Amino acid sequence: MICYNTCINQKGVDKYVSAYLVGDPLEFGKKLGNAAADYFIANKIDQPKIAVINCEAFEVCVQRRKGFEEVLKSRVPGAQIVANQEGTVLDKAISVGEKLIISTPDLNAIMGESGGATLGRGKSGT
Repeated sequence: MICYNTCINQKGVDKYVSAYLVGDPLEFGKKLGNAAADYFIANKIDQPKIAVINCEAFEVCVQRRKGFEEVLKSRVPGAQIVANQEGTVLDKAISVGEKLIISTPDLNAIMGESGGATLGRGKSGT
């Protein structure tokens, strides 16, 4: 087993894990923030409203969002995070994404902190 950023309990690690892959979630979030800022600037959206579908039970996701917000708000000061809701699992992320779209019709973007959150956001119609 190879673990990426987080892993199983220590007993399982000792028995099954042969390697770890560790990324820099803060830096990854900054790259996402730059990409979002590029989009908003190119489209002359100076006060974007952004929702987050999070996986913040895991520290890696908290750090990813911090990097995203840090860069985005430095480049697009009017950017607002208007919602931050849990949706790590695909089915829940789809439901959360749909509710965000309905409840916030002037939403400019939804940021998914994890794979399931991002796929759910896409399948929710955004």
